Amino acid sequence: MHRVGPLLAVVVLAACASTDETIGSIGPSGGTVTQDGVTAEVPPGAGNVPIAIPGVPVLPRVTVQPAPQTVVVDAAATFSATITGSRPLSVQWETSPDGATWTPVGDAQRIESGNPGDAVVVNFTTAATVLTDDGRQFRVTVTNGGANGATPGLVQSNGARLTVTTPPTTTSTTTTSTTTTTTIAPTTTEATTTTEATTTTEATTTTEATTTTVAAAPPVPPT
Repeated sequence: MHRVGPLLAVVVLAACASTDETIGSIGPSGGTVTQDGVTAEVPPGAGNVPIAIPGVPVLPRVTVQPAPQTVVVDAAATFSATITGSRPLSVQWETSPDGATWTPVGDAQRIESGNPGDAVVVNFTTAATVLTDDGRQFRVTVTNGGANGATPGLVQSNGARLTVTTPPTTTSTTTTSTTTTTTIAPTTTEATTTTEATTTTEATTTTEATTTTVAAAPPVPPT
């Protein structure tokens, strides 16, 4: 028999294969093993077989805490945690505006299969965020019924902060290409040639021909 209370209860049992929660093993020399405040003592010669304390659950634990998340407004955020413990494990995510008052959010999950040490990743994804969600915290609460219906254990993760930001301002720079077309009009050359050719020919030809006619003397008659 065993007693669970402020004092450490000691349970004497033989090592044997068990369908209860397994938390360790003891060699042929015997020894003790502790399961969440209850110690079981195994006599020598039991052999190297799994050891469990019937009726005592392996309490749930959060082995990886949820991390803070930062998203742009209208985007969803996903929080994750890794948990262990005796099955079944009941998982419920919670949210708080100030880290003091917590309310359930999303659907509860129930994990039926697996050994106490088997790690399980549990997630919660928010709806599309709004600016008023900035600063809100999220955590996971895990409970279990333990082996053989023992008193449920309970663990709560740390709160993880959600930061919601506004989209970055996009500065649109418009580059205007200005094409300057210079049209050179054909050059009209008006050549005005004024030819003033004044030819003054003053040809004054004065011909004075003086003809002197000397009349031949009449023949002189023979004498």
